[in-house]
Amino acid sequence: MTLAIVRRVRPFAPLLALLLITGGAGGRTTAPGAQGEGEAEAIKAVERALRAAELDAERCIEALDGLGGCDSAAVAKLLFDSFLAVEARAASAEKTAHAELSKGDLSDGQIVERRATIDPIRRVQARLLDRITLLRTPEALLWLIERALGEEKCGLSVKLAAVRTAGFLGEPLVKLLQQEATALKKQDDWVTLLVAVQQLGTAAKPLAPQLLPLVDHAEATLREEAALALAKLAVPAAIEPLVRRLEKESGRTQVKIAAALEILTRQKLGASPNAWKSWFAAEGLRYTSGQVELGGGEPAVQLQASGYFHGIPQDARTLIYVIDVSGSMMVSMTDPKWKDGNQTQPIPAPPGEESRMEASKRELIKALGELPPATKFNIIYFSNGADRWQPKLVEASPDRVKKAQKWIAELGPGGATNIHDAMESAFGLAGRGSTDKYYDSTVDTVFLLTDGEPFLPSGRDNPERTLQLVRRLNPLKRVIVHTIGLGKGIDDNFLKRLAEENRGVFVQR
Repeated sequence: MTLAIVRRVRPFAPLLALLLITGGAGGRTTAPGAQGEGEAEAIKAVERALRAAELDAERCIEALDGLGGCDSAAVAKLLFDSFLAVEARAASAEKTAHAELSKGDLSDGQIVERRATIDPIRRVQARLLDRITLLRTPEALLWLIERALGEEKCGLSVKLAAVRTAGFLGEPLVKLLQQEATALKKQDDWVTLLVAVQQLGTAAKPLAPQLLPLVDHAEATLREEAALALAKLAVPAAIEPLVRRLEKESGRTQVKIAAALEILTRQKLGASPNAWKSWFAAEGLRYTSGQVELGGGEPAVQLQASGYFHGIPQDARTLIYVIDVSGSMMVSMTDPKWKDGNQTQPIPAPPGEESRMEASKRELIKALGELPPATKFNIIYFSNGADRWQPKLVEASPDRVKKAQKWIAELGPGGATNIHDAMESAFGLAGRGSTDKYYDSTVDTVFLLTDGEPFLPSGRDNPERTLQLVRRLNPLKRVIVHTIGLGKGIDDNFLKRLAEENRGVFVQR
């Protein structure tokens, strides 16, 4: 084991050494510092490609693909360090763009220029993350997890990619997590550990005493993930703290705590604190004393809806409507017509026929009128660029809702379909910047409505870019993304994937 590979001397080092000597967890016995000639050359090729002053995405991706089946701690170190370096490039390239984007101040030319600069960097970053998810040997995964936990500059997506593929490691990973838990301070490190525990299941029961206090943590994300982890561990001692916590929660966090109780106890009592307290008073002793088998339940609890948007329940306390106002929205909702076969020159809906724009506005005005006053919301409208109705989220007071409805009524169509920047602006409102470092969100739900495919002022946009953006900004799927497609000119595969990957639903109108 060389200093070039292990940058921090941690108590875990003897464990890894023993694992490598014995070939534990079914892994190879090659030491992390020992590289074959082919692997060493492949690593050097990646390093050379990434050191270039001007990042050549094709060259970097080709070099990463050249790693082939290499799966050692040396490769893990290469991928980890490379991801940090590329993220630094991305952050530098986007240093001022986010503020301009949030204000809608980017011109068409700036939008195109910005994408030309940042897209190659993000493509390389996405391939690095994909390559990390292919690591399988114990030496690579354990090194990566030990290195990532506690790393200030490491994004949450890298940490989650490592632990989500490491559940098969069993006892070696449990021992590593026990050691790490004694020193963890950052919230995203705790989230990573909790996700790892969820992957391990009951094998991680030794960690239960360290997880129980997180049920009452100040951050909602940690409370939710801790509740799910304890449910997966089938820990009897978690029942009473979760029942007690349920009364202090509200909204989506309350539902997630109730869901954990349903998994743990196999009881379906919904999100009612009183129902759970009554059940625990009558039956709790049987469950906490080991008389009843725990775990394996299917959660059925759901939030109550406050109206609907295109048939999708508005069951969030904070939500954002991302609305397409591109030129194609002027066509008839029932009988759209175009001047060309490529559907790039729309013909306005004739008198007496409702346009897609008018149908969209009517539905949004209705949905806003159904929001309870305590709900917070905002509207992002997009064509060539993306703009916000208000700089921040606002409460749905009667006066605010009326102002929003009046503003909506005056919107008109025109321009392209820049879904990418619209979603980036939405997640900016959710409390994120250019990295995935800040996982706690002020937004529960995003509704995306569009009648077309992703387009930039310069031409067709690759929908995969938007999918990768949302994966990076929503690594824990805390923000639910629902998608609505109007008409037959939509990219339904893209909209379905965007919804499915973010716990939402897709509807076509």
